[in-house]
Amino acid sequence: LKRPAFCPITHLSSEAATSLPTDTLNRGVDVGVAVVLETKDQHVLLTRRARHMRTFPRVWVPPGGHIEEGETLLEAGRRELQEETGLHLPECQGDVLGLWESVFPPMLNLGLPKRHHIVVYVHLLAQQSQKVLQDRLELQASEVDGAAWLDRSLVEAIAASDQEQEGLTRSCSSIPETFRATVLNPDGQVQTEDISTTMLMIPSLQARQDQERVSTGTKFALAQWIK
Repeated sequence: LKRPAFCPITHLSSEAATSLPTDTLNRGVDVGVAVVLETKDQHVLLTRRARHMRTFPRVWVPPGGHIEEGETLLEAGRRELQEETGLHLPECQGDVLGLWESVFPPMLNLGLPKRHHIVVYVHLLAQQSQKVLQDRLELQASEVDGAAWLDRSLVEAIAASDQEQEGLTRSCSSIPETFRATVLNPDGQVQTEDISTTMLMIPSLQARQDQERVSTGTKFALAQWIK
């Protein structure tokens, strides 16, 4: 289990904790699952949370969500993967990469905590290539509005951009200026877009709350995948 150094729960004073709304206190800590899907040619899928989402809008994360009663972690992960991306991969075997304490807003200077999760990152290894799975991709507009397959060199660069990850180095010479993403336009139509890779490297402490970026928890999970 890991949390960022700026985790609001770590820095929440007793006085601030007692001032939290009753509905926030009664929610407790939810458990979610996120799927780090790896293709047989070593590409990893990330999705962009839709602009209208209440928590972490426009942030790039692995597909994932809540665990329903009676589900195992893998069952929940496969279901969320299919719901958000249209990818039905029941044959995929998986293992746990790590656990992450996630709080929204992610820092106290952005407001008191509203949501508190433990996210279980699960690695699934697909038997298909990135190209085959890309052709099956169907984004769920209510949850995500973008998706991209990232190769290992780009994943390594993203993980190395996390200031809390030790022992990771980044080779900038092998990183392209842009990456290709499948996105939904405001009308819900599918199109491709070249997005600057600089966005993927933005440290959480330097990002605005509404800024497109990769979440700190995702960088942690990608670092675990590299290992």
